[in-house]
Amino acid sequence: MVHPKDIPEMERKLNDAGVPVAELCRRAQIAETTWGRWKGEKFNPSFSAWEKVAAAYGEIIKPNAASVQ
Repeated sequence: MVHPKDIPEMERKLNDAGVPVAELCRRAQIAETTWGRWKGEKFNPSFSAWEKVAAAYGEIIKPNAASVQ
């Protein structure tokens, strides 16, 4: 499972897959500005919000590739 500290790696994998972060945010039903605050480590996501992100990310990136090392 991905963790908020994995955001840079997640963005790289999304980019490699040709999927913009905006699409991940849309699927997770979060605002892009929220993603930016998490990325900048200004705020930590709630468990429920991050769970939605992890699920959306798992739909986009194949399950075996979703675990960021």
